[in-house]
Amino acid sequence: MKRAQRIVSHLHLEQSLGFPTSTTSLSPFPAAADAGKCVIVGAGIVGVGWALIFARAGHSVTVFDSNADALASVMGKLESLCKTVSDANLLWGQSIATLTARVTTSSDLTAAVAGAIYIQECVPEKLEIKKKVFSAIDQALSKQGNTTAIVASSSSNMAISLFANHCACKAQCLIAHPVNPPFAIPVVEVVPGPFTDAQVTTRARQLLSDAGQAPVVLNKEVDGFLVNRLQYALLAEAFRLVEDGVASPEDVDTTISQGLALRWSFMGPFQTIDLNAPGGVKDYCERYLSSIYRVIKAQDNNRQFTADTVKTVDDAMRREVPLNFISRRLEWRNNKLLNMAIHKQVQSLADLKSYVGGRDTTVIPLPTPSLDQLANMLHQAAAANFANVSAKVVDCPDLREWGLSFKGLGGNPKLADVGGVPFINDPNYHDVTYELHEIMRQAGSAEGCIMGSAAASRSIVGRNAELVASLDSTAGQSGSFFAKIQDGKQVADHYYSTTVGGLGNFFISDGTAGKVVELRVSKRTGDLNFVTALREGLAKQVGSAHIGLAGVFTQPSGSFKYHVMPKFKKTRMVEGQEVADWLHFFEAPGQGTTTVTTFLTGDPTATASNPSGSNLRLEHSHFFDKKRKIAGHYHYDTTPDTAEYVAYLVPAASMHRISNAWKVTNP
Repeated sequence: MKRAQRIVSHLHLEQSLGFPTSTTSLSPFPAAADAGKCVIVGAGIVGVGWALIFARAGHSVTVFDSNADALASVMGKLESLCKTVSDANLLWGQSIATLTARVTTSSDLTAAVAGAIYIQECVPEKLEIKKKVFSAIDQALSKQGNTTAIVASSSSNMAISLFANHCACKAQCLIAHPVNPPFAIPVVEVVPGPFTDAQVTTRARQLLSDAGQAPVVLNKEVDGFLVNRLQYALLAEAFRLVEDGVASPEDVDTTISQGLALRWSFMGPFQTIDLNAPGGVKDYCERYLSSIYRVIKAQDNNRQFTADTVKTVDDAMRREVPLNFISRRLEWRNNKLLNMAIHKQVQSLADLKSYVGGRDTTVIPLPTPSLDQLANMLHQAAAANFANVSAKVVDCPDLREWGLSFKGLGGNPKLADVGGVPFINDPNYHDVTYELHEIMRQAGSAEGCIMGSAAASRSIVGRNAELVASLDSTAGQSGSFFAKIQDGKQVADHYYSTTVGGLGNFFISDGTAGKVVELRVSKRTGDLNFVTALREGLAKQVGSAHIGLAGVFTQPSGSFKYHVMPKFKKTRMVEGQEVADWLHFFEAPGQGTTTVTTFLTGDPTATASNPSGSNLRLEHSHFFDKKRKIAGHYHYDTTPDTAEYVAYLVPAASMHRISNAWKVTNP
């Protein structure tokens, strides 16, 4: 689901499924930065297709070809292809101009590979040509001193060991065979050679996945790889059935297009038979293996097709599509495949909507102390953990100057706890998403402002990521910011989408100016972080009459620790040490940061018989610094003597529990 979800416009699909959509059109998420340079060697149709794939994913792309005429036609072909893909809403919300601006051409291979992280060879399927081209790539990399670039071939059935074995860079080489057209059919066969470095294979798979493709890795070289071995087996039997007079070419095609292919468009052969017997695959084989063996034994895989059979099939195809209409038929096929990509995404999102049990909401009223009372309570809570404390009621500063989308925290204050950690830990739910406008509506606010700590949608960012959500729906202003891990490093930037991932803790209000509690503390003397100190200190004062707060804070001095979630794991994670080991931790100075926070003194719905209550997250704080381009999940200050916090906080009148992830994953 990830790849399809990433490449289709969310707005159009949500409308087609009846999901509520935003009332204000916001700009789609742009590429945050150059994702790394990719080089295409060969300016034919395959090469141009690869150029679109990589440019769409935010890579700068250089297309090399020694043929001047071929090189001169690249941009025209690319623009035409982008138009087709854009018409199907498969450019990930980006303009044609944005994509084509990332693509350049070069007739100098050595210059082209300078700084490249990935090279995709796309020359004709002839062994001697590929040997010659790989020798040239090897020499170019050597001249540039580039020993890390992945060098991939688009070869459809020739193993990399046949034409890269002589190269000094062979440890960097492998096969990455696409299925045409790659912008509509995402599968890519990744086939390492016996000499390919294992890390190169891993990196190639990751890069292709991030580019929206569906890489499958072969554990060893085999003639024909996966696609053609499966395709040729079916094609051989199709020819035999025609040659033996069993069926006409037209009926063979109909059997696939109106029969088997309908299942195969969303299920593989093993998934298919798993549902064709009550006891799954084992039961299926016990029932039908004897029949399978009988049919296989009668098939002659060594038989070659006769010229007459080939002519019979060709004549049938020419009756259907004359040769002078082949180009039109090709365009028809590509449009059908684009429509299929959209359709599969619609079905995936429809399945997911049903899968997570809808968007159920529980409203939990919360006591709201006056601001004067809250100031006194916060002073007492903070004093147990900090040497210097000041708390008073003031006018809220203009939070737009803090990097948020709205002026203040005033008007109809509410908390919303959406989804939950199980949606992050369990791969079955990694593509669960929510929409900020819809969260507001489910909390009873048709318009207004929302901020909070959440997961970004990996279909927008390309992978799992931390998010600071900030939206003024009335003005159509989004100030959200995200952070992700890429190549072991943090990457952070603006996030213009209103789609968020599977968990989030939000504060919803009218966003107006008004009174707030200003809390200033410095010099940490206790063991608790700033938010936990306030939450636990308040909990001691309110007892079972739990209250909820939200606001923002900054750290004028001192440093702090934070984490950023990396790419999702493919296996279900167990909360605790496994999750801690998975996270990437960093330390940064607090000056210039803005942290949004929500916290509760406890779960008002928890009882002796149901201690988990509504599975509410009691505190959640994410920060950002747009100048330094860092963001993440706040943990605690690391320099107690110089720690300083300035916070502006308000109480919330209600908590809205939306789509409890624990109930969904453990019904």
